Amino acid sequence: MKTLTALLLLLIIFSLPPAENFYVVKVVGEVLCNNKTLKTGDKLTEENILHFSGKEDKIYLLSPNDGYFLLSPGDQEKESKKWVVALKKAVIPQNKYYMTATRSSNNFSSFEDVYDLMGFFREKVLIVNEMPFLYNTEKIPLDEKNYLLFSDLKGNKKVNLKIDNNSFSIAGDYNDDTFQLTYITSAEKKEIGTFSLTTKSRKAISEELAVFFNNQSGKNSSAVYFEQIVPYISEAYGNTNMEVIKNIIDKDLRVKVAKTNLP
Repeated sequence: MKTLTALLLLLIIFSLPPAENFYVVKVVGEVLCNNKTLKTGDKLTEENILHFSGKEDKIYLLSPNDGYFLLSPGDQEKESKKWVVALKKAVIPQNKYYMTATRSSNNFSSFEDVYDLMGFFREKVLIVNEMPFLYNTEKIPLDEKNYLLFSDLKGNKKVNLKIDNNSFSIAGDYNDDTFQLTYITSAEKKEIGTFSLTTKSRKAISEELAVFFNNQSGKNSSAVYFEQIVPYISEAYGNTNMEVIKNIIDKDLRVKVAKTNLP
């Protein structure tokens, strides 16, 4: 009887589904698990409890089975000076703490006219390693009389704009800093938009993207890019030059992705 009971217990144990793993892609603010501050690449299970230090803190997690999740404290009550989220309850099943990104088809690598500038410099903008933007020099002349004016709405930071023939780049260290962009010509002033600007190193973005590929070895790399990375970049950082993102995947991570997600 004891042997039979032991065998039944073993069968039950082996028949239980394995705990789902999650991998940290990005942390905004400070999020802890087991008194450890989480960072990109950390591994979690659905049994873990997350502690958010601030109400605006966020964490982006990758599930090899279900894609990625964006978690935040939401409207829950604060406990012991921190906001607490049980990972299992937050992502299985979907509830108010679970949010998914919208897919974006925008691929900003060049600006044909001021309306392209308006489409890019709004809401959130990510610049990676002073990435260059091509622009139409006839429709968007940039010289002493025609220039882009970046105004810091919350402080006194300046945007370092580098212009080179038919391209320009933005240099500097910015972390969700809010700017207003105006295109000033000899004839008029045109309001382009208000946006928050963040700059990241190529290495930092590469480490985040590696989480998607390193933990989903059996998934098609193009599917990972179009179904997970594109919406992740859009949700986490806003507008950026996706050609630079693809170049990081190709050159730094040595992963090939298709030019389109169409079959």
